[in-house]
Amino acid sequence: MSNPPENLQNPEDKSWLDQYMIDKVLRDNKLNNEWLYNNLRDELHSLFLRTRNLDVSNKLLKDFVMTMYTSLNAMQIRDSLADRLRGCNNDWRCKLWKKIIALYNSLRQKYDKDDQLSAMDLSDFLVNENIQQVFKQWTGNISPDAIKNASDALKNVILIGFRSLESADSQEKAHDIFFNLHTDLYTVNLDFPTDYNIGTSIDLSPYNFVSQSRKSSPKKI
Repeated sequence: MSNPPENLQNPEDKSWLDQYMIDKVLRDNKLNNEWLYNNLRDELHSLFLRTRNLDVSNKLLKDFVMTMYTSLNAMQIRDSLADRLRGCNNDWRCKLWKKIIALYNSLRQKYDKDDQLSAMDLSDFLVNENIQQVFKQWTGNISPDAIKNASDALKNVILIGFRSLESADSQEKAHDIFFNLHTDLYTVNLDFPTDYNIGTSIDLSPYNFVSQSRKSSPKKI
């Protein structure tokens, strides 16, 4: 269950804002409200660990914003925040993909210089330290026990990346294979608790998810 904050502390002046005041700060362009976006971004970690794909309409992230900031009434501000979060999600996808490529190449160089091992064979050399390093950026505010419990699923996500790199004739095609919706099936139902449990508590079943290729528009699945 989500646990949206009753109050948040402004890191600049140390004042506390309730949800009503958060709405006022977000409406006032003269006030520094970047920290409120940063709180949303931190909560997005758990949702990204569950699913790397989003819906066409961006309704998921709009609902995400409204679940965190319950008194927000300005839909234009909600939509703007959701758009920023979508851009952040896209950036994280790129970073995750680069980490998987780097790990794949590193393991190949270390254990398979003759290129005799399959991606499945190569995954046998994956250790928890590798998995933690790949997903480190998105686990800082999540319970270590939850990450430990999810290690097999996260390993499978990496393995799909390895198999995509092995089977495709270019990294661009491998990227599209990796970010197909089936990759999210390993993690979509996992629990990644955070301070407010926004990303881990959202029921994802109502949303129309899409897989997005590297150089094309989203495709419905």
